[in-house]
Amino acid sequence: MTVYNGKGEPLYGFNSAQKYLMTAAVSENGNYMAAAAMGQDGGSFTSSLQIYKLTSDALQADAAPPAAYTSWARWMAGSAPPRTRRCAL
Repeated sequence: MTVYNGKGEPLYGFNSAQKYLMTAAVSENGNYMAAAAMGQDGGSFTSSLQIYKLTSDALQADAAPPAAYTSWARWMAGSAPPRTRRCAL
């Protein structure tokens, strides 16, 4: 995962070996990133919403459904100004 600024310069990056990150968004203040993650547990697929602080490699939060979907909807909802940071998976 790499987060880029508006000029296309990388600001933050890490490799997720535990789960596959399907999509992500950066918070409006540019401090956090939320990622929809897919993993495996006992042969079954699992999904979660993971929150990362863009100044740390440590995972800040990992929420499982249904809380994850509610959080993701709140994160993406509303009329936000154009984002100046982009995520590349």
